[in-house]
Amino acid sequence: MPNTYTQIYIHYVFATEVRSRLLAEERQKELYDYSAGIIKELNCFL
Repeated sequence: MPNTYTQIYIHYVFATEVRSRLLAEERQKELYDYSAGIIKELNCFL
């Protein structure tokens, strides 16, 4: 039986109602780094 390769792409968009900016600029990098660390640990890519 041949090996099967499956790839699933999921696109998440985080947004607030009417695109309000609720996250302070100085906190954005911290949030992005945290998200990237979790995704890297799951062997995925962002």
